[in-house]
Amino acid sequence: MSCRVILSNPGTYKPGDIVYGRVVCDFTSTESFRGIRCKFRGREHTAWTERESYYDSSSKSTKWRTVHYSGDNKFLSVNLNLVGEGTLQAGHYEYEFSFTFPRSGIPNPYNGNYGYIRYYIKANVDKAFAFDYEDEVTLHLIAPINFNDIPHELQLSPVNYQDEKTICCMCCASDPITMDVFLEKEAYVVGEVAKVKVEVTNMSNESISELNLTLKMTIESKTTSPRTHHKYDNELIALTSATGVGAHGQRTYNFDLQIPANTMVPNFAGSYLFKQWCVLNIEAVIPGCHSNLDIDTGIKLGHIPLLGDQLPPPQVRMIPVHEAPGGNYKLPILCIFHCF
Repeated sequence: MSCRVILSNPGTYKPGDIVYGRVVCDFTSTESFRGIRCKFRGREHTAWTERESYYDSSSKSTKWRTVHYSGDNKFLSVNLNLVGEGTLQAGHYEYEFSFTFPRSGIPNPYNGNYGYIRYYIKANVDKAFAFDYEDEVTLHLIAPINFNDIPHELQLSPVNYQDEKTICCMCCASDPITMDVFLEKEAYVVGEVAKVKVEVTNMSNESISELNLTLKMTIESKTTSPRTHHKYDNELIALTSATGVGAHGQRTYNFDLQIPANTMVPNFAGSYLFKQWCVLNIEAVIPGCHSNLDIDTGIKLGHIPLLGDQLPPPQVRMIPVHEAPGGNYKLPILCIFHCF
């Protein structure tokens, strides 16, 4: 006896596509069953182990144990009953099916260090008090991040951030170092150039050795058992730098930060166990024992740009201090005082 899933239109699918196929069953003898079913699934799974210490009250000592963390979620679940409970004679049987991918709000398949997202179709001949006959095929989907689906999440108007730092030496403070950052927008598609203007006014007695711009992506993986826990992967997407500013100097920089067209930006729309965010960091490096002056801002990356007729009218606005989505990044604005 065999049970097979055969796709009529195999290949790579996109959101909104219909998957056609059939379940083929070959019985060598009369078979009784509770049903023949076909399942369409989108599943995400996370798993890892960690060594953790705990206090053993019986021995009154600290011990170590291995904890297995995991998470599992079916964000897409469609069941199709092909045949109800009954009996079939020996022979060849075929049952057609079709499933439709949602048009939006579903993640792209993903395979990371701590888990995966995958789509599949599974056929099942449910036999009472016996092993079921099953077959499964993986579906290949490409679900790019389409800005037209999430216009409310995009910051497409110019923004300006400002921060300042006062250098202290032996309790004597010099005049501050001020950094202003100007962005045309905070949402880009891969392959695009981010134009960043930075104005640095250094009224301190210390020189700034260099100015660095880095764009990084963080991917968060989450488990739910035995408790909620997280792991993070960080990836450098783009980097550029320039020489600094001497003491009592001022300089304006105009950076063209190229976002590589081959940047792998996972789409986690509709995912419960995975999410990603990008942060642009602008850092003025101050040599010696002083901490650097830097500004972080969240950047949204995607694959399909917003249609031109949907762009909001240009509007320069000041962004208040708040936490960047998904991280502990602060967005400073207007004369935040540091003294180190």
